[in-house]
Amino acid sequence: MPGDYCDDGNTDNWDECSNDCKVQLAAGCPTGFFLNELEVCEEICGDGLYFGWYQCDDATNDPFDGCVNCAIQPGFTCVNGTSETPSVCNEICGDGVNFGNYACDDGNQADNDGCSSQCTLEEGWTCTPGTQEEASVCTPVCGDGLTVHDEECDDNNLANNDG
Repeated sequence: MPGDYCDDGNTDNWDECSNDCKVQLAAGCPTGFFLNELEVCEEICGDGLYFGWYQCDDATNDPFDGCVNCAIQPGFTCVNGTSETPSVCNEICGDGVNFGNYACDDGNQADNDGCSSQCTLEEGWTCTPGTQEEASVCTPVCGDGLTVHDEECDDNNLANNDG
């Protein structure tokens, strides 16, 4: 109850027990926090203010932006925000997981295999975009005049026996 003493083993404020070992009250919750059902100040998830209680807080409800319910999604990295700015998350290129932010993601950082180290489509190739469960698959385009990968020749057409 208010006025009671507590000791949670740290000197953090706003984590149920103040840094001077007193149970915290509702009226004392700072910006970015709310009073939960136990009358303890708890960080608000989804407001775009980052205090370190969660992995991230980007202030959106987008399920494919890297931060969902204040947790970093697999396939993303996030730079944490501050008490005034939201977290910023970016999809990882080259991990074989594509949330649609890249033309392709074949699971590596190699060039000259259809999907570049920057996850862009390379000339002379066609690639599936990949999904959250499956990496991109790239194959050379036959008949485009470019000899790539294991193509023995490419005479810029699809006609057989023409040279």
